[in-house]
Amino acid sequence: MSALFQRHRVLQRSTHRLLSPASSPAPSLRDLNRSGIKILVPKSPMVQVQEQDQDQSRPLPDCVPASSPALEVSPERVTSVCMALMLNICICKSPGAALMEGVANGGGVTAAKRRLDERFDKRLRFSVRQTESAYRYRHLVVRKQDSFTHIILSTRNSQNNALNPEVMRELQGVMAMAACDDSKLLLLSSVGPVFCSGLDFLWFIPKLTEDRRRESTRMAETLRTFVNSLVQFPKPLVAAVNGPAVGLGAAILALCDVVWANEKAWIQTPYAQYGHTPDGCSSYTLPLIMGPAAAGELLLGGRRLTALEACSKGLVSQVLWPHTFNQEVQQRIRELLSADAQVLKESKSLIRSWSRSGLEQTNERECEALKRIWASTEWTEAILEYLQKPQEF
Repeated sequence: MSALFQRHRVLQRSTHRLLSPASSPAPSLRDLNRSGIKILVPKSPMVQVQEQDQDQSRPLPDCVPASSPALEVSPERVTSVCMALMLNICICKSPGAALMEGVANGGGVTAAKRRLDERFDKRLRFSVRQTESAYRYRHLVVRKQDSFTHIILSTRNSQNNALNPEVMRELQGVMAMAACDDSKLLLLSSVGPVFCSGLDFLWFIPKLTEDRRRESTRMAETLRTFVNSLVQFPKPLVAAVNGPAVGLGAAILALCDVVWANEKAWIQTPYAQYGHTPDGCSSYTLPLIMGPAAAGELLLGGRRLTALEACSKGLVSQVLWPHTFNQEVQQRIRELLSADAQVLKESKSLIRSWSRSGLEQTNERECEALKRIWASTEWTEAILEYLQKPQEF
């Protein structure tokens, strides 16, 4: 902070000299150069032509330093540069400064840390989108690295990485490309504290006011196509669950071949609580994985499973330590990639081929049931009542 303060004082003194009355001597560009402000001014085209006539073989520099006595810079230009640098200093606060500011504004250290975590999460989402392939996808970040495709859920419009038709279509497009390229497997993870909160009902409910039956049919068809793309994906699907997985977000885990979960993650399918029927083939996969009794408690009662409980029941492959979760995932991915691509693909076909037709038929029946449920006014009232309750993620 002391270094920033000294830089701020230097900029203030430089600006004061620039804005001083005309009677005072004009500040030289050498003084500005000593103050730490470096200004690069383009050469005049006439100067470049004269130098080119003198020596054709010598390359011309694009700019010259501000310390050249032959160049002059208007005070207004320098003032704007100073103000921009000062504004940048004020914005770029360190985490410690942000924490102290939060405490000073009230709420205590806990509230300040919460605001700091929220700010960090927003910066992380923005940073990930800007540094990766965000120009191609609106709600996803797609990394192609080391012979595998990494999909990172980072939804812009929906809360807690919820799935609306736009997100599902983007996921289908990435999976279609990964199925045809040289990727050995596909890794699915997310940005933020929540892995996936299921279907985006806040997006879906307003659509029902236009034409309930038509929108219900359209949503059911979108869901059916998305789930079938997961069922029919020919290469290993790996999920890295960093936080809660709810509803459809939990159902798709049973369609993955390997699931690694953060110890703080939990899984829940509260379908009955908001008048919903199972989706994502969960009525088929969960009883098959954990038994009818445990699956009934999860699907009908909405019981929340911790990551360790889900691992003991066979839904999660392994639970990893939260502080080293990403490093552990990358290490295990490298172990999987050591195998031959054809071996991985053929092995998945042998493991999943016997259940593929059953999954597709279950998906069809679930979507037909959802089409009838969504077309009823009773479901709208139930889901609105559920959404009004505070959701703990």
